[in-house]
Amino acid sequence: MNKRKRHKFKPFWTENTLKLSQHLWINDDVIHKRSKGSWFSVNEQISINDIDSPEIIFKSNEKKEVNRLTVIPNKKVNGLLKTRKIRLYPNDEEKRILKEWMRASTWTYNRALELINSGESKGITHLKRLCVNKDSVDARISSVPYDVRGDAVIDLLNAIKINENKRFEMKKRKTRCFVVQARKWNTKGGKKYKFLKHIETKEPKPEVEHAVRVKLDRLNRFWMCVPVPLETKTRMSNGILSIDPGSHTFLTCYNPRGSVIEIGNNDIQKIRDIQDRCFKYQSIIDTSLGPENKRKRHRLRNKILKTYKRIRNMIDDSHRKAAKYLCEHHSQILIPDFRTKDMVNKKQRRINKETTKRLISWSHRKFLYFLRHKAREYGTNIVECTEEYTSKTCGHCGRLNDKSSKDFRCDHCDLFVDRDFNGARNILLKHLTENNGFLHPNDC
Repeated sequence: MNKRKRHKFKPFWTENTLKLSQHLWINDDVIHKRSKGSWFSVNEQISINDIDSPEIIFKSNEKKEVNRLTVIPNKKVNGLLKTRKIRLYPNDEEKRILKEWMRASTWTYNRALELINSGESKGITHLKRLCVNKDSVDARISSVPYDVRGDAVIDLLNAIKINENKRFEMKKRKTRCFVVQARKWNTKGGKKYKFLKHIETKEPKPEVEHAVRVKLDRLNRFWMCVPVPLETKTRMSNGILSIDPGSHTFLTCYNPRGSVIEIGNNDIQKIRDIQDRCFKYQSIIDTSLGPENKRKRHRLRNKILKTYKRIRNMIDDSHRKAAKYLCEHHSQILIPDFRTKDMVNKKQRRINKETTKRLISWSHRKFLYFLRHKAREYGTNIVECTEEYTSKTCGHCGRLNDKSSKDFRCDHCDLFVDRDFNGARNILLKHLTENNGFLHPNDC
């Protein structure tokens, strides 16, 4: 087993950081604006004083910088695609067929992986002969269209090709999905594919020009993932933003022009209250034994499923609205490279059980993926950075404070400020310090 190398991080504060800090507002008088972003709150603090904030210029090559795109408002970008996810509402017969195709696709994928691991050739023709052709599988698998099973082999070979440089261990696929080529979806699919066009959706299906992936998620919802041309959108304003993710407050966003935005401040308790219902239902299921309680258990399991669907929809709603707003109003966004998996690992974590549950519920890593997706549409530049010592360091003098509290108080310079606000500001300072950034025009 390969042991992950532990990085040794040191406090980032230097004389250059102090010089940069003098140009960024930190504790001016502010006015508060509070609004609702749906079920979650959005709090904005705006400085009363005029902030003559210079533009931030980066001199670094920024290896992790992504999403550089020349934006032409409301234009389709040739050659670039994005995936559109559409919810499907199949009837009972359509569900049966879709699940049967997914089982066959997953079986074919895993069977081909077993053959490759046992030393068989990676040639596509050879693998199809061993695990796709009718004479090599049972009747239940062979009843599924040949191309659906054949595309599972192609999926595996593509995954192996991508994985060769990363050297990850290939594992069996658990995701329930299958691929349908565009030619089959549109005209030449025949009777077996015809029903796909008629599955009910709440929104019109786009024109299919590329392979479509149909999948079933953990909440028993069917989706179709359709590649469509990327269409750029117009940003309402430009500017830089640094984000500090948290457990109590989902995102704390610092703008050097004189504003701080808190998204989801203490709203995670609403999610936790709903989750408690699921724990209550599960407790009843565990104590309701015997065949006479079979219907009761079935009813409670359905309640649990519906409750988790509601939670997932609430979290997705906050992700979508936050990502759209941030990309729509900023040209550059600094965001930490989330290590939630390491933070919640029982052997490595330094946080308590309740904080761990809140972090898992917010799904920060999933938000980062969606932010990248939205950034491509608005031409926003996402810069992934590190956040070590940003919450412990005084943003005014650079002294460390290991005390854990909602408010940050420095005993040396008497700075008193919200801890998340201080962390978001220090993320910007840390990145500029490590990458030799400077402030323009006063400091160039």
